[in-house]
Amino acid sequence: MKGLSSLFYNYDIHIIVFCAVINAIIFALTILQIRSVRKTLHPQSSVRFRTKVNSQITGEEAQKISTQKSILLFLYSSYANITAIFPLLGILGTVAALIKLSPNGSDDMMQNLMVALETTLLGAFFAVLFKFFDSVLSGPIEEICDDVDFVIRNYDETIEEAKKPAEESKQPAVDEQKPVEEAKTPIVIDNPTEVTNTPSEEKECEEDA
Repeated sequence: MKGLSSLFYNYDIHIIVFCAVINAIIFALTILQIRSVRKTLHPQSSVRFRTKVNSQITGEEAQKISTQKSILLFLYSSYANITAIFPLLGILGTVAALIKLSPNGSDDMMQNLMVALETTLLGAFFAVLFKFFDSVLSGPIEEICDDVDFVIRNYDETIEEAKKPAEESKQPAVDEQKPVEEAKTPIVIDNPTEVTNTPSEEKECEEDA
């Protein structure tokens, strides 16, 4: 316990500053990643204003923005987690300084109290600072994730629609059954030379007689 308290008492400020530098680097990388994803999502004519999402993408671009989204979320998660530990580091430094206090009192009491206050102040300062920068990141990241999900979903739907005609063409075509025509029985005339007198002709013959 004494070794752990001595570690935080002597190096807690250095640990807080080191974590702050790492978090600042992660913040810069997150900003660069946001710009990279936006260049892929939006056409070159509208990169500046981001007025339209480029939904007409290829399979390579879909894979690219999916990977970029994963990297972006990893960077943002790391940034948020490191931001959350600054108050804890400040508290650890304070506790370590209080443990170092002599129960009988000594000349080092004021020095220990100063270390406790400095670590608490430094941890709270970086926590507030990086929490403010977190508000700068959260909005664009949420917008980018929505755009990436829309583009990927649109790409998947396009692929599914392209597969449907190919699957339909593989299916054997069913021949339409033609209705069977009824056979017409020909009318056969026994004596084609025989002419049958009509009733009007018979009447004329009777008058002549």
